[in-house]
Amino acid sequence: MRGIAGILAVATTLIFTGCGSNNVPLEDSVSDGHTLYSGVRTPGGDVVAYLGIPFAEPPVGELRWEPPRARRDMPAVWAADRFRPACMQGMHLVRWYRDLARGFGAEPDVVVAPEFSEDCLYLNVWTPAGGSNKLPVMVWIHGGSSKSGWTYEPNYIGAELAAQGVVVVSIPYRLGILGFFSHPELRVSNFGLLDQVAALRWVRDNIATFGGDPSNVTVFGESAGANSIGYLATSPPARGLFRRAIHQSGGSAFNNLATRDDYLESGRILAAAVTGNRDAPLSTLREAPATDLVSAAESALPDQYYAPVVDGDSVLQPARAALQDGELAAIDLVIGTNAHEWRMYLDPETRQEDVLDWIRQNAPQAEDRLLDILADTEAPLQRLDRLETAKNFVCPSLYFAERVRAAGHAAYVYYFSQQRSGELGASMGSYHGAEIPYVFGTHDDWLPTTREDREIGRRMARYWTRFARTGDPNGAGDPEWPAAADGVRTALQIGADTRAVAHPDAALCAILQPALEGQVP
Repeated sequence: MRGIAGILAVATTLIFTGCGSNNVPLEDSVSDGHTLYSGVRTPGGDVVAYLGIPFAEPPVGELRWEPPRARRDMPAVWAADRFRPACMQGMHLVRWYRDLARGFGAEPDVVVAPEFSEDCLYLNVWTPAGGSNKLPVMVWIHGGSSKSGWTYEPNYIGAELAAQGVVVVSIPYRLGILGFFSHPELRVSNFGLLDQVAALRWVRDNIATFGGDPSNVTVFGESAGANSIGYLATSPPARGLFRRAIHQSGGSAFNNLATRDDYLESGRILAAAVTGNRDAPLSTLREAPATDLVSAAESALPDQYYAPVVDGDSVLQPARAALQDGELAAIDLVIGTNAHEWRMYLDPETRQEDVLDWIRQNAPQAEDRLLDILADTEAPLQRLDRLETAKNFVCPSLYFAERVRAAGHAAYVYYFSQQRSGELGASMGSYHGAEIPYVFGTHDDWLPTTREDREIGRRMARYWTRFARTGDPNGAGDPEWPAAADGVRTALQIGADTRAVAHPDAALCAILQPALEGQVP
């Protein structure tokens, strides 16, 4: 699964001309008493961006595969006027973006890869101009299968959201084999997750300088970013660092049963690929160039699933077990999925026999009941899309919402159904990541975007920022979004007809979830 979190266009220099060059005046600055941060005004002048702020020491050399260390010895002045390199990764996400652009009729070379580096722990802040303070804070965690992605993909630019009266922060984390790696000489495995915790601690300690309220932090993320939220919500090191969460198109955190032993074996395979010795010491692997490690992992571990594992330190038990045991942070939640998350990964020539094979592999005791539910879905491709989307996204998301509600907190469920106009838009459906440009108010030129699309985006931004402000997404002028009740059967359908509905796939999950857990439904 790709786990993307956005739609890439040319480069973020389209938004910040020159990305810190002489073309962009340094108009605003703030000081924390030790360092003066100079930022840039975004187009329109109502938001200031502080880009490329370090929150940890570069994780290189002896700090490779070590928990992040807080940045020390900051200079008296830091030019926060440009994005810094993305964390080291292969071309997985760039290829995905190019396929997506091609799917909408654009030339693939519209997608340009950023610079990649092991020295990548720099975050970005967008804050309303004019000296406001104690504003709600929204911290974005990008997706990308935990092996790719970066904080400043064009649909992650936070200026439009910040203009709604919030402070937006986008955070990076180590990826792939550099972020999720186990070795007998290491006591922890989840370096990417620990980077996220370190960034949230930086927000707690520093965001007031940029106008934010450290006691009112909402984390939000999509796909692997949403899965990270599942771990953060159940991981002791993250307790108290946020009070709300917006979980977009995730779910694998609650289906993941990978263990540290699995990752130890992956580490041995990597060591053999890099050094010829399965038992190579950690010091030898730390001396290898990061590009060699990424390349070796791509060739020797092509199907590796990168995610936090139980290591007895940052993650004490699987996320689902933590939910079952009540080990959940005190948070309110917005959570949802898109209508056609899995469609783009399926063979267009999917047959009914493929649907039956899937059911027999995943829920054989419920074949007749599942086929009854799917009877109103005509094409086999659409049926298999509904099943895969439910299994991987909808069912674990509804389970998370149920556990949040059972803990006495509010949960609001959405179902994003908007499709881009035209034949290509219909063929893509409400694909994985489709909601992101609506939330951020960013729509690539090659995406067919109507006035209706922009209005839906403005409505989503209002829902998201109101939730970050108060814990309730509702407000005057927008359709009522009811909080989840028993069974979490109601969702806000977001699209051309935004309204509260019975979740269209809740019945599937009532059958699939027990079957996927090995119970007879």
